[in-house]
Amino acid sequence: MKKIKLKYGRKELEIEIPNHAKILTPETNPPQNDELELLTLSLDNPIDSPKLENFINPNDKVLIIVPDKTRKARIDFVLKILLERIRRSKIKILFANGTHAKQNEFEKIEILGDEIYNSFEIFEHDAYNGDFIYFGKTKRGTEIFLNKLVSEADKIILVGSITHHYFAGAGGGAKMLIPGVASYKTAIQNHKLTLTPDGDINPDATNLKFEGNPVYEDIIEAFKITGLKTLHLGVILDENDKICASFFRRCCLFA
Repeated sequence: MKKIKLKYGRKELEIEIPNHAKILTPETNPPQNDELELLTLSLDNPIDSPKLENFINPNDKVLIIVPDKTRKARIDFVLKILLERIRRSKIKILFANGTHAKQNEFEKIEILGDEIYNSFEIFEHDAYNGDFIYFGKTKRGTEIFLNKLVSEADKIILVGSITHHYFAGAGGGAKMLIPGVASYKTAIQNHKLTLTPDGDINPDATNLKFEGNPVYEDIIEAFKITGLKTLHLGVILDENDKICASFFRRCCLFA
């Protein structure tokens, strides 16, 4: 037997495996640019979107939605670059907790960094006891209740990582709104689409499937119904949590 170490939360877990067992690691493709260059290029060259500086007016109330501790996205680094371009605006930051538990202060600072955490109004989404605004219903029956902060903002920026998702196709993008800042009721109604009417697993609700995926299509429909003015900055991380790609707006198409 031989011992190997696996990442486990913030620690490592040592396990024993047979000597003949092989360890498979994914092939890596080194990024063509460093992280700062990647972010700058994506912000300067948005996909089907106006540039950030043209999208946001100096007096706009801006809501930046970021992932919680369950999604790595290098938010502290990404926000520093982003905020340099919109400092004149009135900015609030909202954690898209979805139906997850709230974070403690240490966890929030770990994600945002001390400077950002102490410089802006920070909010945590509560899917169970929050204040929600109703936007309508999708054709599949999902009632769209979102955190009231989205309706109070003139513009919204979604910032997060683009990842595989085992039933929603991919993470990031519109998923940061639904279920990211949606009510528990909305999240459950959407997630029930992973099942067929007979209660079986819906084979179309799977990883990297978009067309015909009922969960993904329901999220996109709900997103369009809200009519919210949003932009999306999405990054892809490599196995070492380094940014290897960055896209502005239509990120979920590259995952």
